[in-house]
This record gives sequence, C-alpha cells and structure tokens, in this order.
Amino acid sequence: MGSLLKRSLFSALLAVLAHSALALSWQEGWELVAKAQTGDAQAARALIEAYNQGDAEAGAAIGVLYLNGITYPRDLAKARSYLE
Repeated sequence: MGSLLKRSLFSALLAVLAHSALALSWQEGWELVAKAQTGDAQAARALIEAYNQGDAEAGAAIGVLYLNGITYPRDLAKARSYLE
C-alpha cells in the first residue's frame, strides 16, 4: 500500500476517533465489520444504514470492507472515499 494511501487512511481513522457523537460505538462498528466479513448481509446493511444517517464510524467501517476485499470486491478508490 502506498504511503499516501496509508497517510490518508490514518488521517481518516483519527478523524473518526475524534468524532464524539457517533451513532455506533467504536466496538459496535468493528463488530459489524467482523460479521459482514463472514457473510452476514444484515451487518453490512446496518453499516450502510448508519453511514447514510451520517455516522462517520460506519463510513470508516465500510471503507475497511472495501479495502479488505472480503465483503465487497477490493476497491481502493471506494475505500478511500468512505474513509475520508
């Protein structure tokens, strides 16, 4: 992974951590990521719904799913978009 992308991902994660009014807690978001990566479509839908309601944590989680290429096909542009 290029250093520019790594810096962008790190900056996005810091921004998410700094956001105090998240609809999902840090733990809830990443638990949904783990479930989505096992094929749990309901977990993926929950992340998308939270993101559509303005939850930055859910956006970062969806970005990780695109980055990992497990739940969704690997797409670095989409990953970066959600992480930013």
